Amino acid sequence: MINYVGFFSVPLFRSWDCFVRCLDQIHLGSLLSHVIVALLPLIHLQPKETAAVFHFLIVENRDVVQDFLHEIYFLPNHPELKEIQIVLQEYRKETSKSTDLQTALQLSMKAIQHENVDVRIHALTSLKETLYKNQEKLIKYATDSETVEPVISQLVTVLLIGCQDVNSHARLLCGECLGELGAIDPGRLDFSTSDSQGKGLTFVTGVEDPHFAHGLFMELTRAFLAYADNVRAQDSASYAIQELLCIYGCRETTTDCSGSKLWKMFPDHIQEILEPHLNTRYKSYQKAVNWSKVKKPIYLSKLGKRFAEWSATWAGYLATKVRHDLASKVFNCCSIMMKNDFKVTIYLLPHILVYVLLGCSQEDQQEVYAEIMAVLKNDDTISRPCEDSASDLSHLSTQTIFSMLDHLTQWARYKFQKLSADKASIKPSKDLTEQQAPNEEYREYQSVVRFLDLIPQDTLAAASFRSKAYTRAVMHFESFIIEKKQNIQEHLGFLQKLYAAMHEADGVEGVSAIRKAEPSLKEQILEHESIGLLRDATACYDRAIQLEPEQIIHYHGVVKSMLGLGQFSTVITQVNGVLAKRPEWTPELNTYRVEAAWKLTQWDSLENYLAADDKSNTWSVRLGQLLLSAKKKETPTFYEMLKVVRGEQIVPLSAASFERGSYQRGYEYITRLHMLCELEHRIGPLLQQPGNESGKDSLNWHARIEMTQNSYRVKEPILALRRALLSLNKSEDYSERMGECWLQSARVARKAGHHQTAYNALLNAGESKLSELYVERAKWLWSKDVTVCLPEWENGHFYLAKYYDKLMPTVTENKMEKQGDLIKYIVIHFGRSLHFGNQFIYQSMPRMLSLWLDFGAKAYECEKAGRQDRTQMRNDLAKINKAIAEHTQLLAPYQFLTAFSQLISRICHSHDEVFVVLMAIIAKVFVAYPQQAMWMMTAVSKSSYPMRVNRCKEIFNKAIHMKASLGKFIGDAARLTDKLLELCNKPVDGSTNTLSMGVHFKSLKRLIEDQTFSEILIPLQSVMIPTLPSVPGTHSNHDPFPGCWAYIAGFGDTVEILPSLQKPKKITLKGSDGKSYIMMCKPKDDLRKDCRLMEFNSLINKCLRKDAESRRRELHIRTYAVIPLNEECGIIEWVNNTSGLRNILIKLYKEKGIYMTGKELRQCMLPKITPLPEKLKVYKETLLPRHPPIFHEWFLRKFPDPTSWYSSRSAYCRSTAVMSMVGYILGLGDRHGENILFDSLTGDCVHVDFNCLFNKGETFDFPEVVPFRLTHNMVNGMGPMGTEGLFRRACEVTLRLMRDQREPLMSVLKTFLHDPLVEWSKPARGSSKTLVNETGEIVNEKAKTHVQDIDQRLQGVIKNRNRVKGLPLSIEGHVHHLIQDATDETLLCQMYLGWAPYM
Repeated sequence: MINYVGFFSVPLFRSWDCFVRCLDQIHLGSLLSHVIVALLPLIHLQPKETAAVFHFLIVENRDVVQDFLHEIYFLPNHPELKEIQIVLQEYRKETSKSTDLQTALQLSMKAIQHENVDVRIHALTSLKETLYKNQEKLIKYATDSETVEPVISQLVTVLLIGCQDVNSHARLLCGECLGELGAIDPGRLDFSTSDSQGKGLTFVTGVEDPHFAHGLFMELTRAFLAYADNVRAQDSASYAIQELLCIYGCRETTTDCSGSKLWKMFPDHIQEILEPHLNTRYKSYQKAVNWSKVKKPIYLSKLGKRFAEWSATWAGYLATKVRHDLASKVFNCCSIMMKNDFKVTIYLLPHILVYVLLGCSQEDQQEVYAEIMAVLKNDDTISRPCEDSASDLSHLSTQTIFSMLDHLTQWARYKFQKLSADKASIKPSKDLTEQQAPNEEYREYQSVVRFLDLIPQDTLAAASFRSKAYTRAVMHFESFIIEKKQNIQEHLGFLQKLYAAMHEADGVEGVSAIRKAEPSLKEQILEHESIGLLRDATACYDRAIQLEPEQIIHYHGVVKSMLGLGQFSTVITQVNGVLAKRPEWTPELNTYRVEAAWKLTQWDSLENYLAADDKSNTWSVRLGQLLLSAKKKETPTFYEMLKVVRGEQIVPLSAASFERGSYQRGYEYITRLHMLCELEHRIGPLLQQPGNESGKDSLNWHARIEMTQNSYRVKEPILALRRALLSLNKSEDYSERMGECWLQSARVARKAGHHQTAYNALLNAGESKLSELYVERAKWLWSKDVTVCLPEWENGHFYLAKYYDKLMPTVTENKMEKQGDLIKYIVIHFGRSLHFGNQFIYQSMPRMLSLWLDFGAKAYECEKAGRQDRTQMRNDLAKINKAIAEHTQLLAPYQFLTAFSQLISRICHSHDEVFVVLMAIIAKVFVAYPQQAMWMMTAVSKSSYPMRVNRCKEIFNKAIHMKASLGKFIGDAARLTDKLLELCNKPVDGSTNTLSMGVHFKSLKRLIEDQTFSEILIPLQSVMIPTLPSVPGTHSNHDPFPGCWAYIAGFGDTVEILPSLQKPKKITLKGSDGKSYIMMCKPKDDLRKDCRLMEFNSLINKCLRKDAESRRRELHIRTYAVIPLNEECGIIEWVNNTSGLRNILIKLYKEKGIYMTGKELRQCMLPKITPLPEKLKVYKETLLPRHPPIFHEWFLRKFPDPTSWYSSRSAYCRSTAVMSMVGYILGLGDRHGENILFDSLTGDCVHVDFNCLFNKGETFDFPEVVPFRLTHNMVNGMGPMGTEGLFRRACEVTLRLMRDQREPLMSVLKTFLHDPLVEWSKPARGSSKTLVNETGEIVNEKAKTHVQDIDQRLQGVIKNRNRVKGLPLSIEGHVHHLIQDATDETLLCQMYLGWAPYM
């Protein structure tokens, strides 16, 4: 358009003007950005006319386009546009008050996905600016709470998809934005939401499937809009759309046919694009290709040199082989389009392949096989010329083959399930015609499966390894081992290489554990490298060089290890020495010299080394080139180079982003973009003319490194580059910043166990004379103000109190009455430490409260008994009460919330003065967090013991006295609880399986739907467990419950009755946020144990999140809310998307036709007194053969794509490990196949029903003899290495953590065990001596022994039938012993048959 402006400017503007004035006003907004982007280039040629059109749109129609003005943030400052700019500025002022950064980012993301490429580029440019200006806030989003703000995860997802943009400038900008954002630790991002909604849920079977047509139309409309400037491409898209609308009969009609259903699936803006194509008359003039002349395989032949050309040619050729009528039509009308847009090709290829295989001859199949193998076997490292197209080709083509084979596998799986379902429904009939129909389908299924079997799994694994799709490589490698019955011992080298490449050190360790042979030099090296013992690796390499001096690979290894150790001068000497003898190795080894030179900031050497070899373009060479051009101040070269280097990082990112888990897979490249961003910001000021810029770099380096993944491998390169940048552009604080960088390196290396590297870094840090600086800094802190050092004081008070606590028994001969004075001090100091921070809250709060409450109870007894030391105790108690009352004033309510269950459990305290203070604390918490506190107090307020109910009332009244509006809320909550209890206890006869809210529970429905009913929180785990601030200090205004609160807005009508014994009911709550939440109402079950245990698990989760080792492995326990409503009913948050282990396995066994019926099983039930050899025989010879290990198949079925398969299996191994350890420590039993569930979206292991605790299982008729469930199926799910590797390491990390945190954990457990409201162990029959008074309080006699047992287990003491065996074990030894016990067949065969030890 711009080219013709000279001739046609007047008519052109008239037509635009006319166009916008004729438009219906409602369309102005949606077209605003399009029109403005189209006319913007003309502003310099015809300013007045352009401005006139803009003026009409923005100023005259301001109200109409109000909602779209945010899209127009890219107008240049031009004198003609003054008035328009004023309107936009006003709009921005109004909105910037209301729009926070989150909203701005949401708008930005919309614009980045805009179909118009100019809008996208403007959006990305402005986003880059926004990210830079708001880095403080963004860093807060990324690091403040335990996971990242969702908006950050969404932004990363959008930018990753942007890396596939058709426009190269847009791709680069996406890379720049990712760099500005920084390489956020993948473990902290959450991609689950965006993933689970789109892909993976609906499998598209073929061209008849409406989802196929829908997807294809969406691809074509995307292409139609993207090629606005390419007539051929846009016409091809139009032709394809026109033909397909006709083929599918897709249009708006009154009838309810498939075509109109398809039409309704499209949103309005897509329908607007499709509509005109219903009446277009495009014809296709395509030259017929003579396929016999085309060289096969096409890959790498003349037509297969570039990805787009190869994929289109191959797809076009395959389409000619399709025998299916509809499919053939569909593919043919898209064939022109495929030449213009490879995304359409990628969408269609998997479908084309299925149809080809369904009807092709043997030769055709052979050809397809040859083409696929040509791609998989091509190792592009040899033939790679320096141009990008080659690596693009191999990356993208391999990825395409993977997608095609995935689709085939899923298709075969889908067909198989359909066939087995049909088989089950067909009754054997006399009529033959019915029998033949399934056979046709079965033949199709067979032909696809046979083809899939042709492709060797080990070739796939190797190809995946080459294209860095490591999770896929693991998946193919394991099927290779299982299907081909390979001996895994022969392939350990590959497996170990794989895990090393994935940086999965646990996996590398697992491989070493199962290796029977002596490890070769190579294997030892890998092991040393992955664990970070570079010293040992270097020694091995030296030995290898002596043995095979010809092998360049050993030299690579030595030099890499030295670089890793930070011995840069040695690297240069070594490489120069080798190259003097063998100059022909320069292209291979030069890159190491270059890296060492810029890390040492030896610019002259750097220049020489770069000149020695101009071919190679590895990452370290690229950085060297950039730094050198910056040093020489060659501005154009620098920016040109920067563009190229950024582009090189984006190619692999775009290949990765075709699959799930792309961020994790591309993290290395994300880190490089992070580094390039820091490089550009630091060098920018240096290259500008001196004087106009003070050379200040405004990126917050410290925060940026904090948010990256906590590993040496990620952080060290960033720090090394920073040191080079600092020395390029020396500012006045140079030595200080340099020293800081070295110190950070030392810290990172030390944490990773690279002690040698850490020592090197410390030596370097010493040069910067930071030592005086530290003394200086300490003095400065003191003089500034003592309060800056508060965290240290928190420790001081805490350890002092702990010391007094340890001292107490010895000083007072264990007599409570003498302890008052000491208790006062302990309480004061614990309280003060809490005033300064929450580091030890789980230790100090429970202990402080216990000491006070127990002493109060003792004082009451002395008063009652009239003993002579009662006055002393009375005085002491008064002082302690005063101290606690002061703490109540000073501490924030959320701090008491952490021990709320404990406070509630002592609600019937016998001493009146103690109760007054206790009531004040509970009321204070209740007023601050009425929603959470109400749910936690429900069980006591509805108790069957009148004393508890009355004390509860007193507390409620005090709370209402403090805040009158709570009265209505408390009343409403009580009424709701009564109705829920009615629902729980509603008797149901055996045959009913649903009830209706509207019919059976009218009053509950009416209560909630009443307009005046209070807002009552839906008690989900996420809003019931308080989070603590992550920095020291009291933070009295800290919000412990971030996240979205949903209030009860209504109920779904169906009440489902579950089949188990107690007939629990499943109800749906409608939230005020519009979502539905499912809860289970359980009658006849005291849920108070489960409730306290969930609190304990949440505490363990907090510990797991804090610890770097467990955070890196994402160790956690899946928890859910448990709310007791009284002593025998309660509600439990339903865990979605889970299935029980037993159900999963039975389904698989039934499919294989080896399921054992209950009747058969009962015959295997042996009496308890049967001798062990006989039990073992039945177990091994009858039960196991009918229950082979098959659990691994569930993962392959549920998680078809490799990334989700691998991450779900790792999550399974690790979550099982955590719960095994925690369950063992707590003595959790009864882990049969219905109490262990698996999440079908994440693979997480979820345990339910915590009734059998503290080794109660040992007292069953069939005593439980294994520490946790680790049957052969559980091991089978972990993959070919079994318990070695991920599972064992996760067990060790968890157990170590529990040992380290022994004190806070025991402190919380003690309050549980001494909770007078919960019976932990039922009294033996006949002896009803348990102390029960009108309060219903019980003295838990066994609590002491339980506490002792748990404490001993935490110290590694092994007991057998209550006798201690041997010395306490180390962590590794302890875990080993437990795994052995849990998998020991002689123990498993003694388990109760209902526990299913054979499953």
